[in-house]
Amino acid sequence: MTPEEIKENLKIDIKIKNRTELYIYLRSIYINQEFKKGISLQKIADSLDLKNHSTIINIIKKTKVYKLDPLFMFIEKAYKTKDASYIKEYKNHQIERRKEQIKIDGLNYYMKKKIVDEDNKEFVYKKPNHFKRPHILEVAKNLRNKNIYLNDKVYNNWTNEDFKTYEQIIQA
Repeated sequence: MTPEEIKENLKIDIKIKNRTELYIYLRSIYINQEFKKGISLQKIADSLDLKNHSTIINIIKKTKVYKLDPLFMFIEKAYKTKDASYIKEYKNHQIERRKEQIKIDGLNYYMKKKIVDEDNKEFVYKKPNHFKRPHILEVAKNLRNKNIYLNDKVYNNWTNEDFKTYEQIIQA
């Protein structure tokens, strides 16, 4: 499939400069397919309007890492079947992944949903102005000075309650 066919079938132009996962994954699939056909790296770079072949080499090397992402398979299916419904499915799963990541972070992120159009959904994350996560070394120093253990959790897994407790301890 050529970049023009990808644009026509999947409604995504892989020639434009965009560093989102969707574009990166589609480009890597396209590049690897062309490379397997025996097309030179410079010709592949020219088809994507890139300056030289070094970007192509980099993408070929990173494809192994991209394939580890479970969502990569949706884009690969979309490319092979020329079916844009897999792209929509990918976007829905990516949105769910972001929501889960926000829950895991344990910080007070307020999520405002801003729908750009029916196919593309964009989320804006706002961090509250009153909350600033202290640096781990600062936390360790403050707790050591007070000779207090807060909990058995790793700092990265602290929740809002843990930070509130920490603030109360420091201010006391």
